[in-house]
Amino acid sequence: MHTKRGVEKGASDLGGTSIERCVKGRYGPIIAGSMEVLRELCNLFDGQFDFVSRRKYKKHEKNLRRHIAKLELAEQTGIKTTIVVRNRKQKARIYFDGKYTLIIDNCPETIFNLLVLVDASQTCQPRIFMFRPDEEKLEEFREIISRVTIISDWEEILENPEIAEMIETKTMQHAYSVSAR
Repeated sequence: MHTKRGVEKGASDLGGTSIERCVKGRYGPIIAGSMEVLRELCNLFDGQFDFVSRRKYKKHEKNLRRHIAKLELAEQTGIKTTIVVRNRKQKARIYFDGKYTLIIDNCPETIFNLLVLVDASQTCQPRIFMFRPDEEKLEEFREIISRVTIISDWEEILENPEIAEMIETKTMQHAYSVSAR
């Protein structure tokens, strides 16, 4: 497997339990800390961060895009791109083809499909965070557990040693560039 990740690029699932709870098509309250962490990650990746969401039907996609505009997610997080797909295999393909190096998702099936693509191509595995995955589904795809970081709080992403090191390095680079002026 390749070990070089290349250009750092991130993606986060938008629905389910990742940003906010969605029950029977109605959006619930935004999960505490999600917007702040997403803004930090978008800055860390120099704006190379996307929302990726699965919506089975076109009308649900329209509702999602309307909801995104209402919440002003682009303004709050800096994330400008929202990609909507119709199924989990398609979502895994988007993650893979997009060469994302960090992925936040809550669906074990999507991540399993992504890892099948990664293994078949022998490319470097992205950093994968699973946010509050469904325990029953996780049991069904248990072979992925050792390859992902399961989190229950958004702050856990920034506390991850690898991500914390990236933030520290970027902060030091910024401080150096400011002092060099």
